[in-house]
Amino acid sequence: MNTKTPVAPARKATQSSISKDKSPTRDSPKKAVADRRLFIRQPEEHEWRKLSPAGVHEIIVKKIAISPALFGKVKPVHSGFALSPFSEEAREKIPNAGNGLFLLGAKLEPATNWIPAIVPTIPATIRKEQREVEVSKCMLADQIERVCPIRPAHVKLYGGNKPGAPNRNWMAYFSTAPNASFRVFDGSGIARKFKKQQSIDFCKRCNGHHPTKNCSRAPSCGNCGSTNHSEDLCMAATKCRNCGGPHDLDSRRCLARLTRSGVPTKEQLKIYRQAGERDCYGQGEEIEKWAKENNLTCLIIGESTHRAGNTLDLAWTNVKEAMAWVATEECMTSDHLPIHGFVPICREAAADFCTSDKILVSKADLPKFAQAISRWIPPLIPLNTTEESEYFAQNICWALENALKAVGKCANTKCGRSAPWWT
Repeated sequence: MNTKTPVAPARKATQSSISKDKSPTRDSPKKAVADRRLFIRQPEEHEWRKLSPAGVHEIIVKKIAISPALFGKVKPVHSGFALSPFSEEAREKIPNAGNGLFLLGAKLEPATNWIPAIVPTIPATIRKEQREVEVSKCMLADQIERVCPIRPAHVKLYGGNKPGAPNRNWMAYFSTAPNASFRVFDGSGIARKFKKQQSIDFCKRCNGHHPTKNCSRAPSCGNCGSTNHSEDLCMAATKCRNCGGPHDLDSRRCLARLTRSGVPTKEQLKIYRQAGERDCYGQGEEIEKWAKENNLTCLIIGESTHRAGNTLDLAWTNVKEAMAWVATEECMTSDHLPIHGFVPICREAAADFCTSDKILVSKADLPKFAQAISRWIPPLIPLNTTEESEYFAQNICWALENALKAVGKCANTKCGRSAPWWT
């Protein structure tokens, strides 16, 4: 009898546990990427500001006598230009050779990791003993140093400040984070750490407000929002997937578009979609009211004008006894079907207007022919006199003649010679 029991190898289990520990988790914090660029600081009126990045690349190589292979991309920024060194050795070598730029009115320095803080509603002017003084950068830096133990490295106006406004918003940059919030000039708002809002991407897969990379939702049509087909095959009316309104996804009329507050909540989306449904489907009463005010009648009711059967085009008229129909056999190369209309000849001119051509009605057009006759034929009434009988007969002939002209086609009596076989 074998008493040995199989034991799982411990080496594989150890290796699997190590590999699991090494695998990155979703909750693991991301390492902050340091800015390794070098900046050429220049005043706004400097002559280098007018040069292109390629021209700046050439003039830097010439002025400070370095190899052009030490740095690559040159990008214009607000304070001048940013250089991207290829290696850490090049990043240390370029500033040592860049001391000669000081005589040219420029300064080469590495990126500064300043901590921004916004100081809102600072008074534009301060009333002193003799006169009013406008708040400048130097005055604001001194005031911040007085109320906060750290002097800001740089201050600037923030946002769109209107000229003549009593208050302004300023941005202060510190080399180290200030300990607490503060006020300046005893009348401003409380300073707070500035956090840049992250832009929310628009998903091109499901047309939602999130990045496309990690989207697990079903793909939707960009025209109508359906998940059953793509936008290239869509033949439905335009409808926004987010709010349900009759407009495109990127329209400014969309109630669910992105704002400064971010993405709308589920409760807000529910209200927006209810409003969008009213805008998209609540127009029947308005159309009926408009038709009554203009004395119009609808010629086509409930008949689709698209081969797929999901589009309805309405035809209106104020001409008495006019009719229209959708020509399903015409224009076979197009998905949209044409609308044919016919206005009958008035009864007074019907006797003078006659044609000698033969008119034929095909079997496919017999339903339209019957519809035209039923529309124009007079109702049956008791006929008491000879004049009434003649008038009734004339109306029947008029209805038959107009129905033939509306639906039928002239017979081609001319017989041409067939083309030769070699053509």
